[in-house]
Order: sequence, then C-alpha cells, then structure tokens
Amino acid sequence: MVSFKILKLCTKLGCKVGKTKPSVTFGAVNRPLTSGAKQTAPILRFGTRQAEQTAREMTGATQLAEQNRALISGNRKISFGTITKPSVPVEHIPYTKEGAKVTISYRTSENSVIEGDFVKNIKGYTDTAGNILPHIYLDSIVVYNQGKGIGTSIMQDIIKIAKERCGGRLLLHPSFDPNPSPFYYKCGLRSTTKEGEKEILAFLNNGTPFRSASSSPMYLPIE
Repeated sequence: MVSFKILKLCTKLGCKVGKTKPSVTFGAVNRPLTSGAKQTAPILRFGTRQAEQTAREMTGATQLAEQNRALISGNRKISFGTITKPSVPVEHIPYTKEGAKVTISYRTSENSVIEGDFVKNIKGYTDTAGNILPHIYLDSIVVYNQGKGIGTSIMQDIIKIAKERCGGRLLLHPSFDPNPSPFYYKCGLRSTTKEGEKEILAFLNNGTPFRSASSSPMYLPIE
C-alpha cells in the first residue's frame, strides 16, 4: 500500500499511481516508458529539471531519427529547412528506359515533397487555400551513358505523363553534382524562386558556377 506521504510527494511531482505506465512529461510531450525499451539513460525522478531536460533531448533525438528515415526513404518534404515524413502512401508510376534508372510518383498535398509555399504564386499549382494540387514528382533520374539524348527523351516522356495525369503539373528538386538545373531548364522547367532562376541563367549565359549541388525546386509551367 502506498503511504500517504509518498502519495502526496508523487502528486506534487506529477507522478501517477496505479496501472498507468509512468511517463516523462513537460509541456505537451508525454511519452510512456515501455518495459521493452532499453534503458539508455539513468532513471530520473519525475518532475525534476534533469528529467525535463532529458525529455527534451529524447524528443529531439526522436525528431532527428524521423528526419533521417524520411531522407533515406526519399520522402522529404522541403519547407525552408523543415523536413517531415509524409503520412500518405506515395503512388509510384512504373517507368523504364534502357540505359537509365528513373523513379517518378504521383503526389498530392498530403504527401508532397515540396511545400505549397514554393509554388503558391505559380499559375495552376495551388488551390484557393494555398494547398498544392496533385502533381507528378521526379524522385530521381540516373542516365548511365550520357550525351546520347536519353535524358532529354526521358523528360519528354515525363512531361507527357504529367499532362495526361494532372494537367501538366510537374515538380522536382535538382540535387546532384554537377548541379542538373540547367538541363531541366533546357527541357522547359523553371525555378520556383527568383534566386534559383538567376543562378541558372548566370550559368547558361556566363558559365558562372553554382554555389552548391542543390538548387531551388523546379516546375513545369502550365500552358
């Protein structure tokens, strides 16, 4: 039987007595301590500053792990530095081309890799509430033998698919070394930011090197 003094102390420190699993709590975070989980930190007294700090660190580690899993699975959602894992399954579109490996998908606002903020001012890409409309997303493209027009042919096929499936909405995030943005630009896509557009044109016109191997997302203008 729990004594009155212990019960009073637990109540003061925020513990729950009974069958409920103990948890570390601060703010809106309340994570159960499951019996099957490995104990990687010393047992802390509930309600102490040390426990709250540990809870914050645990929460941060959990978020980081989720971000890493999202990156590995290719389900990145780009939102000015914020990466979240989409909760809605992605519909991958079957596509094969000899001499290349291509992954494309049909996405909506629920599982879009790119946030609507990037295309909110672009004609035909968002609804009245600012949500990104269904679109084709080019997850990855690898051409094993370049210089033979295979990449251009692939982009022509993908543009056709985009026009058939969702009115021509096509998005991608150029990220490779060397930066592939000029190639996509020549295929008809444009940068979603003024800075990205300026950098692409500087390279095409003057050969100015890109600052990094990754640029702003690109889109196919709707005719």
